[in-house]
Amino acid sequence: MPRYSGYSGYGSYGAQNPLVSIAEQSALPAFQSIESIVHAFGSVSMMLESSYHAVRASFQAVLGVAEQFSTMKLHISQIFSALATFRLVKYLYKKLVYLLGIQPENPELKKYIWKAEE
Repeated sequence: MPRYSGYSGYGSYGAQNPLVSIAEQSALPAFQSIESIVHAFGSVSMMLESSYHAVRASFQAVLGVAEQFSTMKLHISQIFSALATFRLVKYLYKKLVYLLGIQPENPELKKYIWKAEE
């Protein structure tokens, strides 16, 4: 029956039995190879995780740019709507001035709104 007294770790039992020590030393390169393979898989895993985060960040940046373009389009359309509203108000003012008899020319809506400013 083996004696377990004084067992304080992995290496202490092998130091008492030369057969175990020889087996341990002969298996050491195999375990070192396994350890290096596990380390290589861990490194590849970290590399893939880093690549995933980079792709995701790039995709979110592209979505942010697209959102900014849609916001810009909205603001530009609001500017054009404001300009069209201003022209309509200007036409209505000219029409009111004509109806009150202050101005002799009758402004036409189609010509007035779409004509180039002089």
